Amino acid sequence: MASTKEQCFEDALDSYNDAVEDSKKLNIKHRQPWVQGQDGVWRQEPRGFWAGVNSMMKTVKFKLGLGPAPGSAQQVRVPDVTVDENLVVDTKFTRSDGTIDDWGKKPGAGNGKSQREDYNDINKQTNPKAQDLKLDPKSCKCQEKGEPEPVEVPEMSPVPGVFFAPLPGGLPMPSGAPATAPAGIPILRPIFGIP
Repeated sequence: MASTKEQCFEDALDSYNDAVEDSKKLNIKHRQPWVQGQDGVWRQEPRGFWAGVNSMMKTVKFKLGLGPAPGSAQQVRVPDVTVDENLVVDTKFTRSDGTIDDWGKKPGAGNGKSQREDYNDINKQTNPKAQDLKLDPKSCKCQEKGEPEPVEVPEMSPVPGVFFAPLPGGLPMPSGAPATAPAGIPILRPIFGIP
């Protein structure tokens, strides 16, 4: 489950992609499961997290002599971000208790390697120099304490043209003339050039 700051980061990436034209969109996936096959090669698991886990558990049972022939996966990892279909990045933001998230130390159930080792193996398949990829308060230049400051982003209307908006107090009328809208319906005036 994503922390508040991880969710904020995810929402910011999604908002960026929603706001820019297709040629400028970032090719990212959030929490995309990866599975390591019996051959040691990592691949994305399009069927989802539990499909990868079930395959891995069949392999573990087989290795322990408790089940039939192995599944195709020996390890499952779910990085926070997958970039350009082949690089994984983990977010290591400040937790609610003030500590900064660190690489998981618990060995994987399938291959016995740590989170850092597995992520480096995934990245090594396409870019041997891409090691220890993480986003943390230092690399993101985030606030170390407290919640991130919201940033207002203007939202442009997809269709330029004439829009009508209520005029407080109704339309200006000649002296003594009443406004003629039925009760409860605002009197509208045209506004030109609003994006």
